[in-house]
Parts: sequence; structure tokens; C-alpha cells
Amino acid sequence: MNANTYKAVDNFCRSIKNLRLERGLTLERLAEQLGVHCGTLSHWERCERYPSIDYALALAEAFGRSLDEMLGGCNVKVNSDEFEERIVDIVKRRFKL
Repeated sequence: MNANTYKAVDNFCRSIKNLRLERGLTLERLAEQLGVHCGTLSHWERCERYPSIDYALALAEAFGRSLDEMLGGCNVKVNSDEFEERIVDIVKRRFKL
């Protein structure tokens, strides 16, 4: 991984955790909403493993961000009142649940 790629991936990982905490979600709650094990989400937040593009896109959409914003570490606020409902709907649509 070159330096720019590493920085973008690191920004994405930090974005997941920062946005989760900003919305007052536990690791377990967000993992449940995504349909993944909390250990998997923890690995993503620490950049020990990386989500598939489908999960990366689902996370970005749920947080009201573009993938570019999450990779670039932009700090754009979204309405957190609808977040939980949005992420469940997005995951259901993306993964046809």
C-alpha cells in the first residue's frame, strides 16, 4: 500500500469510529444494524481488516457521507435522529434482507 492509499484507508477507519461515537452508538449496536459480528466492526475501526466495498458503501450512505468524504476524513454533520432507521433500511436494501 502506498502512502496515499494508507492515509485514505486510515481516514476511513477513523471515520467509522468517530461517526459511530458521534451518534452515541455502541460497537455492538452498529454491528447488529450492519449484520456483522462486533469483532468484525472493531477490526474495521482499527484498520486491522477492511470492509468489502458493499459494507463500505453502506456505512458511507448510512452516515450521510460519500465514500470520498470518508476516505478523505471530511467532517460533515448529518441528522442523527434518523441514523438508526437509515442504516437498517440501507443494509436491508443493499444485501436484499
